[in-house]
Amino acid sequence: MILRMWREPSKLSRRLVVVCALIVSLALASPLHAQNIASVVDAAWLIANLSDPDIVVVDLRRDADYRAGHLRGAVNIDPATAGLRPQGANGLPRLPTPEEFAARMSILGIASTQKIVLVSRGEGFMDVATATDHFWLFKRMGHADVVILDEGFKGLAAIPGGFIDQSIPGRAPTAYATSAPLVSGIEIAGVREGRPGLVLVDGRLRGQFVGINKTPIIPRYGTIPGSRSLPANWVTVDAGGRFRTADDLRAILKFTGVPEGGPIVVFGNTSLAGSLVWFALRVILGNRDVRLYHAGMLEWSQDPGNRLDVLRDNGQVQRP
Repeated sequence: MILRMWREPSKLSRRLVVVCALIVSLALASPLHAQNIASVVDAAWLIANLSDPDIVVVDLRRDADYRAGHLRGAVNIDPATAGLRPQGANGLPRLPTPEEFAARMSILGIASTQKIVLVSRGEGFMDVATATDHFWLFKRMGHADVVILDEGFKGLAAIPGGFIDQSIPGRAPTAYATSAPLVSGIEIAGVREGRPGLVLVDGRLRGQFVGINKTPIIPRYGTIPGSRSLPANWVTVDAGGRFRTADDLRAILKFTGVPEGGPIVVFGNTSLAGSLVWFALRVILGNRDVRLYHAGMLEWSQDPGNRLDVLRDNGQVQRP
């Protein structure tokens, strides 16, 4: 029987061979270095440029973690309390208005002409997603010069030299000015309507995509009909705090069937996981026709009129 299975491999065994080959190829690949793309920097670059007055380090960790120790001179934007994702109707996060965003940046002493360096906790892929979410938001508000620190605060803390302290920097208020969006988003009406050739990409974990699991805030199981899966935890090395290389990501796209070019809409439960996949496609791989559906499955699944696909490994689609 075993010999027959080897001679006539099942669909499942063939899939396992493909998955194993992908895992081996990614394990052998080198991690992304800062010089590969302009929007990612490493800790050594940041330390070398720390005294530049045109650079503002934005620490995206919780306020308690920031106060316990942060990069010298960094300002804190705690995602839970900063008000950059205000609550809208039905508990859905909404984008701040340009006026709200500008007021918050002005209070923090950030000027629209400065280079923003976003520093997440750096422990896992959802920390990186916090950085990509804010990267998208800054770009949406027209801020031209924004970069992400690869490996986040975890990478900084490993560098000796007294760069971490607990003092809270005093910064004079600025007259921050937003401008025309530099990236595109999409609302639910655009997702429903679609466009020729549009590909929907679900950035949530695989179990949520196939309808086995869901987070408590999402009322129903499944995904937006016709979506393809590219889990956000595949975008970083070992689901940690460091981005994969462009070559790694192209191998993943080939495996998942997500195209490298063309019109794409990416979504997650809200904007976090979706923004990480959006960053991989738009910034690392250079597809300028990628948009983020920032309200994601939280909005889509609240409307009982919106269908959901529950996918199974045998390729059949069930629509509860």
